Amino acid sequence: MTSFGFDNGRFEPQADTDSLAARPQNEGSNVCRSAALATLLQGGREETVQVEQVLGLFGFRDPRALAERDWRRESPLGWLRNTVLTVDDLDGTRVQRWLTLNETSQASDAVAFLIAVLASTLERESAASAAALWRGIAPRVRRLSRRPPLFPIYERVFDVIDDDMLGWSPRGWIGDYEDVIGEDRFAEAPSEPVAWDPDLWQRVFQRIGSIAAPYGDRYINTDLVLVLARWRLERALRSPDPITRSFALSALNVPAAPEPDDDPPSSWNTPPVTSPPGTLVVSTIVHGTWGWKGDWWRPNGGFHSFILNNYRQNLHNRGARFSWSGAYSNAQRILAANDFIDWASDVSPHGVQTLFGHSYGGEIAARARLAGTSIHELVYLSTPTSPPVVAAAARTPVVVDIRLQYDPVLGIARRGQRIRGVDGVREVLLNHSLDHGASHNEQVWKDEGVAQRARL
Repeated sequence: MTSFGFDNGRFEPQADTDSLAARPQNEGSNVCRSAALATLLQGGREETVQVEQVLGLFGFRDPRALAERDWRRESPLGWLRNTVLTVDDLDGTRVQRWLTLNETSQASDAVAFLIAVLASTLERESAASAAALWRGIAPRVRRLSRRPPLFPIYERVFDVIDDDMLGWSPRGWIGDYEDVIGEDRFAEAPSEPVAWDPDLWQRVFQRIGSIAAPYGDRYINTDLVLVLARWRLERALRSPDPITRSFALSALNVPAAPEPDDDPPSSWNTPPVTSPPGTLVVSTIVHGTWGWKGDWWRPNGGFHSFILNNYRQNLHNRGARFSWSGAYSNAQRILAANDFIDWASDVSPHGVQTLFGHSYGGEIAARARLAGTSIHELVYLSTPTSPPVVAAAARTPVVVDIRLQYDPVLGIARRGQRIRGVDGVREVLLNHSLDHGASHNEQVWKDEGVAQRARL
């Protein structure tokens, strides 16, 4: 069973076949393998090519060749036609399915591998696999025409599970294949956390897998895998481990398709930064999605105090701090950027010296810069490399990009992880970690000399 402490999910990447086994020392690599496959199942060619070198550290033989295979053109119903859901030798099955995937580059082999990882006794890797399966399959199955109703599947499930399994079942796991479950659900620590029970989960997996159609019914097996993935994700939302929760949130809160951009590039007529840094009296922090519930970015919060006391004595710590809804919505990020423009105009009319933006907080900062806010230095913290983020990097005097070498949360959500085509960006890659929040962890900054490497 995975133990949780102050580890930020740190791990050493491994590429050999022994690392495919469900062992605690292998879990980080298997989480990243699952997240990378989530990107590929969603057609993320560009996002995969951005990180192809680091994917080689996890045993992907040719990530670029995998990226060239547009799996979106295939029907997800065919991916499970010949896959056995009950697995007796989990480790051996995982190795064989991984080797086959590296030989064939077929989506069906990727899904087969993810199913074997889904059955894992390790909490983080099973949740990451469930997230990959859900993001890769559920939105497309939902759009299929003439899909049989789900009720017969649920009747079969109830026939094979015991009372203790039903009592452990998460709230809301029975339902249609919703793409989004709600912006704020369990974004921080759940009110009623539920401990991970690996033995019970394996029983659930084996019982539900046992009712798969023996001849690969094109609907039944797909529906059963999605029932398992949704069950696992709903349970992950109630985990006491924030890293496990982050995988579920990245799968269940991300829209199935890109949202329309109400702030197109044609509107990015950004004036240059004119105020020299010596005249700028305020620096600040913008939290990311769901981050308003945390305290790390607030005055007297851990990371805020660390930056204020060591690197930016002008970090805003008075009243009228900036915050936004934290909703996973393009419209909300545009609204937040407009609100930040007003905030900066009132609090720091001569401009902002350094703006630290975590995750989509970095995009809010970028949009404010593109709209004309004078920002001398942008410090992106695990920020998805959306078009506004890249464009703002080219229009800001100093840009620092601090992120994980591979971020499984961004991989599951199919978001870019590298700024390309912009000169002068100071990139700081943290040691291998699974924690999307490691980039704003003061202990990580101390251990890895982040400020010195970023020349802050």
